[in-house]
Amino acid sequence: MLPFYRSQSAETTTENDDDLTDANTSFALPSKASADKLVQAYFNSWHPLFPVLHRPSFQWDFEAMYTEKASKDPAHFAQLWLVLAIAARDAIAKGSDMPEDPAKFFLRARYFIRQLPQKLSVHGLKALILAQLYCFAEENYDLLWTYKVQAVGWALKLGLHRNQKKMKLGPLTTEMRKRVFWSLYVVDAFSSAIVGLPKLLDDRQIDTEFPADT
Repeated sequence: MLPFYRSQSAETTTENDDDLTDANTSFALPSKASADKLVQAYFNSWHPLFPVLHRPSFQWDFEAMYTEKASKDPAHFAQLWLVLAIAARDAIAKGSDMPEDPAKFFLRARYFIRQLPQKLSVHGLKALILAQLYCFAEENYDLLWTYKVQAVGWALKLGLHRNQKKMKLGPLTTEMRKRVFWSLYVVDAFSSAIVGLPKLLDDRQIDTEFPADT
């Protein structure tokens, strides 16, 4: 069963762009112990379905977030806050006692999504996919569609839909590109079925390989 459930008491995310400023967004981290639990919960529940993250690389960035070695890449920050938001949202939906507010985590992630560089990157695309997963749980399909349009455009421009063997990239890079593309493909198909709109990815233009079993 896909973890796209919604508790009756949950509220749809309604933050607008006026909220996404340094003055309005607190970037205080949750306690390391709380964050550790959320990260583990995310990788237990969501990663098997949408393996867009490379766990060792993510873990390094996550640990660095609590030191002065944190990455300066906004895509990494967006990914980190989105993982926390998704996991915290799950915990609340399951009735767990969760002191952390997933909406605040998501607001922080949106701030960094807006900071993504104009140069396309697979790291930035990962953040856009994670943002869609959070929007799924919140049933915020308008915002989900906005992120999906951007994500599909990036995926096509990066050539993720084409045969990856011809790219002659390293094995890890090739595998992650395939994982990211097919995760986006599933999100595209599923969200289109929910809202009753056509898929954005054209099957006739896709010849990339499936990822290895994880």
